[in-house]
Amino acid sequence: MSSVSIISIGNELLIGDTINTNASRIGAEMTEAGFDIQSVRVVGDHAERLKEVIHEEWARVEILLCTGGLGPTHDDITKGVLAELFCPEMRLDERVKSHITSIFNKRGFPLYPSNLAQAEIPKCFETLFNPHGTAPGMLLEKDGKFIVALPGVPYEMIYLLQNEVIPRLKAKADIGSRVVRYLKTAGEAESVLSEELIGDVSVFLQKGCELAFLPGPARVTLRITATQSMGNRSEELSRLADDFEQSISERIPGLIYSAEKEETLEECIGKILK
Repeated sequence: MSSVSIISIGNELLIGDTINTNASRIGAEMTEAGFDIQSVRVVGDHAERLKEVIHEEWARVEILLCTGGLGPTHDDITKGVLAELFCPEMRLDERVKSHITSIFNKRGFPLYPSNLAQAEIPKCFETLFNPHGTAPGMLLEKDGKFIVALPGVPYEMIYLLQNEVIPRLKAKADIGSRVVRYLKTAGEAESVLSEELIGDVSVFLQKGCELAFLPGPARVTLRITATQSMGNRSEELSRLADDFEQSISERIPGLIYSAEKEETLEECIGKILK
């Protein structure tokens, strides 16, 4: 299963001006697609520090996903850093240039050289055309690994991730199979659930399953994950996850209020009252 590191870029993320929702969304989308998220790094708008982080992550994972720093202003450093690290020669993408020019002309905005510079791509990178903004994404395959740069605007990032990045990576990279189940509980603390009620689940862990406790106010979500390991075939994973879910459900009767990931306790109470 291909390992992934997410690198979020921007001072606004470090100092709290902007909440890093992109990292969580990328993590969810890539996990759902079958990739293995290894780490999330946040780096400010500092070229040398970004180079260091890219070097560190490139040495240990197969896919780097960077988001942010592709805009037209002086603090947008991502493209320059990637060009310096991988291929300094730039090329002009005429499709992107035409797209940027059209956007500015339609809105009556002045078009500056810094805006058109967004159509310049490091020559070794593939352009990921962004119909929703002026900053295209970029993808490079090198030595069996991949590095992707996506814009930081959330709706632009998620469009490119879903429509350009994940399809390409799934076609080329090693992805595993994964089945996830969620059990939403209320009424007991996570320590009581883990130590007293659920207890030993090693028989499932040895088969390639994982059990995570995700506590919240007055409730705990249990996440069951069955991954393709220990010789498991893809078609066995759903049955393995079902068996694990049933085993846990039998140990904590009356505490599970939902098996839907997004369903809240309040929604369940509302259904009962209706």
